Amino acid sequence: MNALARMDEPLHPHGGHAAGGRAKPVTPGAALEIQTTPGASCAIVVRYKSGPSKAKGLVPKLADGKGRIAWTWRVGSNTTPGKWPIEVNCQKGEARGVLKTSFEVR
Repeated sequence: MNALARMDEPLHPHGGHAAGGRAKPVTPGAALEIQTTPGASCAIVVRYKSGPSKAKGLVPKLADGKGRIAWTWRVGSNTTPGKWPIEVNCQKGEARGVLKTSFEVR
């Protein structure tokens, strides 16, 4: 899955769609790119049937000078097929925003 989600000032979610406006199936990996406020700190959580993913690439990141952040992670071959939620929480100073999207494992 490749997605571009946008979180505009003051960190309000806007978008969160995969390419074509729908979540794309992925195997064996996934990617999400967001647009937010430059310098915002963002954390991502991907939830599967077994609970939150512990994949190495799902770490908090700081938005670059253009406000972009990208995450990539591996999806295990034993991951239960289905549509799984992704939540990104961003903060810069007192401003906060949440982006909710999902992706499909087949």
